[in-house]
Amino acid sequence: MYFVTLFGGIAFVTALLLWLGLAFFIWLTRFNRSTSIQKYKESLNLVLNAMGGGAVLACLVGFVHFEFGSLLVILSFWTVIMISIMFWQTRLNDGYVATGRMQTYD
Repeated sequence: MYFVTLFGGIAFVTALLLWLGLAFFIWLTRFNRSTSIQKYKESLNLVLNAMGGGAVLACLVGFVHFEFGSLLVILSFWTVIMISIMFWQTRLNDGYVATGRMQTYD
């Protein structure tokens, strides 16, 4: 039971650090005039939504073949790839999504 608790704690802390750390770096883009993210809560929500699919995929892989390291790698890679796709599609700018042009925010 100790090892199950230990692995669960390590997985929780790793996912928490990934979530908060990535959200912090996205939140730092508020100093860039071309992004529309202004609050830390917005960046937390963005990263949490990006992590959802990776968590489901890691859960399904874990049911078939449980290997602790691969589950964390799946979650991390999925999150980074989803954030990259979101940036590529939206440039983290609400005006770019609506009009197709980059809008600056002062």
